[in-house]
Amino acid sequence: MGGEIAFGTHHLTVMCLADSPKELENILSMSAVELTNTGGIGIREKINMEPAFWAQLPGNF
Repeated sequence: MGGEIAFGTHHLTVMCLADSPKELENILSMSAVELTNTGGIGIREKINMEPAFWAQLPGNF
Protein backbone atom coordinates (compact mmCIF):
# COMPACT_ATOMS: atom_id res chain seq x y z
CA MET A 1 0.00 0.00 0.00
CA GLY A 2 2.98 2.28 0.57
CA GLY A 3 4.25 1.72 -2.97
CA GLU A 4 7.32 -0.18 -1.79
CA ILE A 5 8.38 -3.34 -3.59
CA ALA A 6 10.45 -6.13 -2.05
CA PHE A 7 11.96 -8.98 -4.03
CA GLY A 8 13.34 -12.23 -2.69
CA THR A 9 12.35 -14.96 -0.32
CA HIS A 10 11.33 -13.78 3.14
CA HIS A 11 9.63 -15.45 6.06
CA LEU A 12 7.76 -14.28 9.11
CA THR A 13 6.38 -16.14 12.10
CA VAL A 14 3.40 -14.91 14.11
CA MET A 15 2.31 -16.51 17.37
CA CYS A 16 -1.35 -15.92 18.20
CA LEU A 17 -2.51 -16.51 21.77
CA ALA A 18 -6.10 -16.80 23.00
CA ASP A 19 -8.14 -18.10 25.91
CA SER A 20 -10.34 -20.44 23.84
CA PRO A 21 -10.12 -22.32 20.54
CA LYS A 22 -12.95 -20.23 19.05
CA GLU A 23 -11.20 -16.98 19.97
CA LEU A 24 -7.95 -18.35 18.53
CA GLU A 25 -9.66 -19.10 15.20
CA ASN A 26 -10.96 -15.52 15.09
CA ILE A 27 -7.50 -14.11 15.81
CA LEU A 28 -5.91 -16.35 13.18
CA SER A 29 -8.47 -15.20 10.61
CA MET A 30 -7.83 -11.55 11.40
CA SER A 31 -4.06 -11.98 11.19
CA ALA A 32 -4.40 -13.79 7.84
CA VAL A 33 -6.52 -10.93 6.48
CA GLU A 34 -4.02 -8.31 7.63
CA LEU A 35 -1.12 -10.27 6.13
CA THR A 36 -2.99 -10.54 2.83
CA ASN A 37 -3.74 -6.79 2.90
CA THR A 38 0.01 -6.11 2.95
CA GLY A 39 0.67 -8.44 0.02
CA GLY A 40 1.89 -11.42 2.02
CA ILE A 41 0.91 -15.03 1.61
CA GLY A 42 0.09 -16.74 4.90
CA ILE A 43 0.50 -20.46 5.49
CA ARG A 44 -0.40 -22.36 8.65
CA GLU A 45 2.66 -24.38 9.50
CA LYS A 46 2.20 -27.90 10.84
CA ILE A 47 5.46 -29.69 10.11
CA ASN A 48 7.96 -27.02 11.19
CA MET A 49 6.09 -25.59 14.15
CA GLU A 50 8.94 -26.12 16.62
CA PRO A 51 11.64 -24.36 14.53
CA ALA A 52 9.17 -21.52 13.84
CA PHE A 53 8.55 -21.14 17.59
CA TRP A 54 12.25 -21.09 18.51
CA ALA A 55 13.02 -18.66 15.67
CA GLN A 56 10.88 -16.05 17.44
CA LEU A 57 13.29 -15.81 20.36
CA PRO A 58 15.86 -12.99 20.08
CA GLY A 59 19.20 -14.18 18.73
CA ASN A 60 17.86 -17.39 17.13
CA PHE A 61 18.07 -17.57 13.36
